[in-house]
Amino acid sequence: MITPGFRVTAVDDTGAEYWGVLATGSGYPAHEASGSYWFSSPVPAQAKQLRLTISTLWEAAWALIDIPAR
Repeated sequence: MITPGFRVTAVDDTGAEYWGVLATGSGYPAHEASGSYWFSSPVPAQAKQLRLTISTLWEAAWALIDIPAR
C-alpha cells in the first residue's frame, strides 16, 4: 500500500524559505486526512506575503497568502 506524504513549504516576499513541521494529523477510513503545520523559524516583520506550497508524491499546489496587519 502506498501512503501519500505531505510536505509543506513556503517562501516569503523577501526570499526567505520555510519548512512546515507537522503539529497534528489524523487519517480517516475513507482515505481522507487532515493536519496542521507550523514553520520552524519566525517570519520576519518586513515580509508581507507567503507563497505556500503543499505537495504529495504525485502533485503539488500553491497559494499566495497575505500576512495580516503588515
